[in-house]
Amino acid sequence: MIFSTTIEFVVSAAILGLGLSIAVVYVFVRRSLATTEPGWWDRLDTPEGVRIRAHRRSFGMVIVVVVSTATFVGINFLDPLSGPRQFGYYWLIVLLMVMWLCGLALADIRQTFCVHRRWRVRHSGASLERYLQAHAPSSTTRRGSGDSQ
Repeated sequence: MIFSTTIEFVVSAAILGLGLSIAVVYVFVRRSLATTEPGWWDRLDTPEGVRIRAHRRSFGMVIVVVVSTATFVGINFLDPLSGPRQFGYYWLIVLLMVMWLCGLALADIRQTFCVHRRWRVRHSGASLERYLQAHAPSSTTRRGSGDSQ
């Protein structure tokens, strides 16, 4: 059963295109950021944490490409009537990869919250007040402050 309906083909091609475009954009953004100095968020985390996050996100992009390609192949080229067991195993593997991708995302969210919590603890109290005073906008840059009478 190759290309059973046009709608299925279009939907699966859109999923494939979306997955590949996300991966390509990620590679170009990562490559352009690798030549510059680390961003403010990366400076908050430890070097080991930045390395782990980079590896996790790169592996996540590989899973996105594999899942989007497998979805395209599974919808358009697999026939559930000729081999129902193989068809079920195929989609089970795709589902496990999607769950693995969700696990990577949850681990990344957890690491983000830990970094934010460390930043809050490090900048609490008096150091937070000094930070806010150092980064407060000056009175000359405010618009409509009402100082002129």
